[in-house]
This record gives sequence, structure tokens and C-alpha cells, in this order.
Amino acid sequence: MKKSLFFVVVVALVLSLFSFVYAAPFNGTPPTNGQGGMGMHQGEGPGMMGGPELVIGMADELKLSSDQLQKIEAIKDKSRRDFIQHRADMELNALDIQTELKKDNSDKSKIYSLIDEMSAITSKMLKTRMTNLLEAKKILSKEQFAKLILKMENGKKNFMRKTDTYKGNKEKNTQ
Repeated sequence: MKKSLFFVVVVALVLSLFSFVYAAPFNGTPPTNGQGGMGMHQGEGPGMMGGPELVIGMADELKLSSDQLQKIEAIKDKSRRDFIQHRADMELNALDIQTELKKDNSDKSKIYSLIDEMSAITSKMLKTRMTNLLEAKKILSKEQFAKLILKMENGKKNFMRKTDTYKGNKEKNTQ
């Protein structure tokens, strides 16, 4: 009983880490809300926007010069490579955890070590996102950056409203 409960908890943890990681918006296309406007990717949480894709998606609104656009594209290309590697590392760790859990005598310390590695990778991803935002800030004018921040804040508010609506609907369905 304890072993199966432990297995369920670890699998849930791994899945939650994957949902966080795969919410990363570095897929080469600007996010949309289904109406042609800027929005968030499915599963993306507050504070996750602001990557190079958002800046590129706002190119007309921000009135980016071709030089600015080229520099932002370079940030996007580099960050995509970084995130591909981070995601691959996360997947390999998850496979290692699954392999360890399937053993008759799972090594708890090895599993915990793998989870710590996943946390470190997640930290690297968040730092990469912040580095990208800071690099974009150097390229954009103060006015352009202010528009970007406003768009990010509005995206966060919209996400929170949608989350609250979802929670409200979920609560109604469980009552």
C-alpha cells in the first residue's frame, strides 16, 4: 500500500513538472487567444509571457525597426535551442524516475536526486526567460518596453479571470 501510494505521488509530481515545463512559449510562433489577438498558450500561467515571441507578435503595435526585429529574432532562436535541451533533460529524468519506480527495490535517494535535477532544470528555464526579457529591454525603447509590460500584465489579469471562472465552474459542478 505504501509503495503504491508513493508511486502515485511521485508520478503526480513528475506530471505536474512536465505541465509546467511544456507550458513554455518558445515554439517559434506568437501566442494567440483564438481571436487573432495576443494571448497565452494553453497551460501557460501568469508571469510566463514576455518571451521573444510576444515581442515579435507585437512588432506592428510596438513599431519595431527591422534592426530591433532582427535582434529579437536572434534571442528567440537561441532560447528555442536552450529550451529544447531543457525539455529533453526533463524527459530523460522522468524516464529515469519511471525506471527506478518499476524496480522491486526502488532507491528513494536516487529518485529524490532526479527530482532535484528536475527542479534545477526548471530554475534554469525561468532564468532563461528572465534573461530574454532583460535582453529585449535593452533592445526596445522605454515606450516600447512599457507597452510590452502592459500587455504582459493584461495577459496575467486575463489568465487569472479565466482561472477564477474555471474554478467557479468546477466548484459548481462538484456541489
